[in-house]
Order: sequence, then structure tokens, then C-alpha cells
Amino acid sequence: MTERGDDAKPGFDEARAIVTASAPPPVELIVPLADALGRWTAADLFAARDCPGFNASAMDGFAFAADATAAATAQMPVALAIAGEYRAGHSSTAAIPGAAYPISTGARMPIGCDTVITTERARVIEKSGQRFLVFHMPETIGRNVRCQGEDAQVGALVLTPGQRITAEAIGALASYGVSDVPVFRSPGSRSFRPVTSWAGHPRRAPFPMPMAR
Repeated sequence: MTERGDDAKPGFDEARAIVTASAPPPVELIVPLADALGRWTAADLFAARDCPGFNASAMDGFAFAADATAAATAQMPVALAIAGEYRAGHSSTAAIPGAAYPISTGARMPIGCDTVITTERARVIEKSGQRFLVFHMPETIGRNVRCQGEDAQVGALVLTPGQRITAEAIGALASYGVSDVPVFRSPGSRSFRPVTSWAGHPRRAPFPMPMAR
């Protein structure tokens, strides 16, 4: 601190240092995710689960195994029998080899399927009461599929201390399985009890941190 006369006013840096030194330390607490909007994070936040939590279709269309189309050509097309249907919220079952399945956006991929062709691109024919999905060229494996953990894997760092929690952040935290959030208490707030077990450690997660894979 620089020397000054008794009547001299402190400079900006000195005044800021005086205010900072006299201010009480911020109080940290844990609130439910629904109450965290507009607050400031007090610790690192980590994904508690993979997002998405399973292999899912990114488009409406048909799910199938790409290697079943490997021999498809314009002269010798490959036809996959259409069986069953998968919609969002339904469980996944093992696919029949060489079959294709109608699937909606967000639905779990049938076990054994790794690719989706969109409804707009699909060519469907019917023969003897059975519908077939026809390919005139091989399809690229993984097309139109969101793989498990593609957005974030368990243990991934989502937010760091000092970030404001927006509506978008609330949605992301919910999808990552975060239910409780460490925040700084708002001035004058009496709604929450401060957390003391991890106070003074702003970079330590207040909940069991998932192990990164």
C-alpha cells in the first residue's frame, strides 16, 4: 500500500484492496437443480452419467447394420426385410440379422444395428406382403446415430466455479444427471443452510464425483 497524507483519498487499487479485505467470505451451499437458475457456481460440476445414455437415432428413418449393405450395387441391390418398430421411450432388443427397423428420432437403437437411413432417402418396396428396404450402394456405418456418451461421458467437467447458471445450463445439467448444485448464497438470502463440510474448497465437488472412464 502506498503512503499518502491524512487528507489524501485512496487510489482505485488501494480502495479495492480495502473493500476486498473487509468483505466477508462468500457462503457456499447446495441447492436443488430447479432452484439454481441465476445463481453462481461455487465448485466444479461433473457429469453424473453419459449423455446420451444409450445409442440413439438422430433422425426418423430405418435402423440396420451397415455391413449388411456392403455388397449393394446399382446392378445387384440389397434388400433388408423390415421388421418391428422402435420409438422414443421404448426398450431395445436384439435385431434380426439382415433386417431393418422403422425408428423415430431419439429412440434406442436395436442391439446389433449401427446406422440409420432417413425416411426421405429410404427406398421401400413390398413383395408378397413383406416390406423391404432396398440399397443400391453400401451405407456408411454410424450415419444418423448419436452414440452413448457423445455429448458428455461420466466424470466430464460441465461447469467451473464462478459461472452463472442459465436456463441452458439447467437443461444441460439435467441431461447429465446433476440434481444438486453447489452455489454461492445470494446476498440477504435466508432460504438455505450453508454447507460447512467443504467450505473453503471451492474446487472440490460437494457430491461424489463420478469416475472418468
